[in-house]
Amino acid sequence: MKAFFSVFFVWMACFANAQEEDLVSLQSRLQSNIFLKAEASSTDVFVGEPITVTYKLYTALPSESRVVKRPVFSGFTVKDISNEAPDIPARDNIDGVIFDVHTILKLQLTPLRAGQFSPGSLNVQNRVKLEDANGNRDPILNGVAENYTLNNGYYTLTISSDPLKIMVTALPDQNSHPDFKGTIGSFKMDVKASKSVYAINEQGELEITLTGVGEFSQIALPEINWPEGIEVFPVKTDEEKPAEPGGTGYKSFTIPFKANRPGKYIIPPVRFSFFDAATNSYKTITNIPVELDVIQEGLASRTETDSVPNKRRTNGTLWTVILLVIALSLTGWLIIGLRKKAIRPQKPPAGEPVRPRLAKTSTQKLNIDDLLQPAALSTGDTGNGFYTALKKGLAGYFEIRYALPAASFNSETAEQSLKNNGISELKQAEILQLISEIDTHIYSGGGLDADKALLLNRTKKMLAEI
Repeated sequence: MKAFFSVFFVWMACFANAQEEDLVSLQSRLQSNIFLKAEASSTDVFVGEPITVTYKLYTALPSESRVVKRPVFSGFTVKDISNEAPDIPARDNIDGVIFDVHTILKLQLTPLRAGQFSPGSLNVQNRVKLEDANGNRDPILNGVAENYTLNNGYYTLTISSDPLKIMVTALPDQNSHPDFKGTIGSFKMDVKASKSVYAINEQGELEITLTGVGEFSQIALPEINWPEGIEVFPVKTDEEKPAEPGGTGYKSFTIPFKANRPGKYIIPPVRFSFFDAATNSYKTITNIPVELDVIQEGLASRTETDSVPNKRRTNGTLWTVILLVIALSLTGWLIIGLRKKAIRPQKPPAGEPVRPRLAKTSTQKLNIDDLLQPAALSTGDTGNGFYTALKKGLAGYFEIRYALPAASFNSETAEQSLKNNGISELKQAEILQLISEIDTHIYSGGGLDADKALLLNRTKKMLAEI
């Protein structure tokens, strides 16, 4: 008999437990259909390394939501970037259920000190519509036996996100890097002047552009050691932030300047230091020196002045010049005809190799393109192959155009050839600056950043003008 009652009570207890398991609370049903997620771009960062934290609401039910409690980010600077893009719900399929995904809060956090931080949860109150105007109830209510209250067909539910845990590590050996100003990320730098040759008091611009991944709003203008004689004006700044966390952006500084006396000015390399969290190391990037030639205004504009007719000349003088040109042309044609008849091929002395004679040829665009074709084909290569091919193209042009052997081509011989052929000082300075820039890239192994396509087009333009 005792055994019978024991079995009976065990069976009743199991039946009661089974009944309780079949009963699902309304809160549980709703929370599987509407919930919050907290996402961080990284939870293991260095001091000063910005991260993005996003809180998203997933809902498979029609509802109205509002934030009732925000997390507290003690130890961080906080920037709310929720409104930088409109909230357009995304769609996500989770275990066969379609959810609308809303971005409730999006923050940029920059840690100020080392340690482990738990900023707490985001709490959101939701009014979930479970009954329409006709009294039709949502199927999610089927089988719910507990008491609940609907207010005009809505049920109020408060949900919370899981709290984040963020580990912040101090930067290593910060004091041993005097150029470091607290910037963290990965960057490249380009430094260039608006042109290389200026007249006295002509305004130019030096542009410093930093591109990469990081917090660009924290980047200040790197130090520039301006040479004596250069007057500098207020800086103009431009910035484009990354569209997504971890994406690339840029920041540029444009510094107007002018020189009040002629001469060659050299702006020393600019240095920019940062901490690369990906490699856990400090890095310093720099550039080649920027060379500027400042010349007398008359020399700078001589070519343009010579090419424009003087409107104040009298008609008589103009006709005199025209007749003189015609006479000289006829004389030249006559001399050329006589020389063609008089010139006969001569045999070279015995034992001396025949050497082709170099002559000036046309500077048609097609010929320049042919000479620079190897460089054009190597713009996508790494190393200094592009710059070597570009210099060979320059040397080939001078060999054909000015009879300067390619083996003897350098800055000095190129300058002498340009002088001998009456090229203006302005063009001479531009060509010599170009050769110097190409040589610097060759000697650096091609490791310096440069816009190869821009340099190639600049070379074509210069050759076409001489």
